[in-house]
Amino acid sequence: MSKQSRLVWIVTVGLVLLAGNSGCALWFDTPELPLPDVSRDVQYNDIPVPFAFEFDNKRSWMYRKFEDGAMPFRSAELIYWGDRPVRHLAAWYEDQMPKHRWKHERTLNTNGMQLVFKKGIEVAEINLERTIAHNARDRITKVSCRIRAD
Repeated sequence: MSKQSRLVWIVTVGLVLLAGNSGCALWFDTPELPLPDVSRDVQYNDIPVPFAFEFDNKRSWMYRKFEDGAMPFRSAELIYWGDRPVRHLAAWYEDQMPKHRWKHERTLNTNGMQLVFKKGIEVAEINLERTIAHNARDRITKVSCRIRAD
């Protein structure tokens, strides 16, 4: 390999390493910037939560901009963790959501279950799945509720 080829190779490898390191810094080391109109700590009264399920305010979000608009609607994902069988939770949501004026539209079997409810112009998608807990030993149930305009 000639000196010029070796120099080009060294410079290329150096640039790739530099770009890779700065890319990692951009993704992992920068603080999370606050987004306007986004909240992480709101729970809605018309979305029931199963007993002993904990709200995950690090993964949940609510985009608040349109809540008080001309056609008010919510845009959110609310995440809860607990330990109940998916089928029991599905039956529980089918019973509880209509008590909060949500109409059951359909139930889909995915990797867990997805229940879809509608109220006015809003849709609530309740996703239920069993997954591995953070300790990597136990199984836990994740409830994810996405609220959006229809």
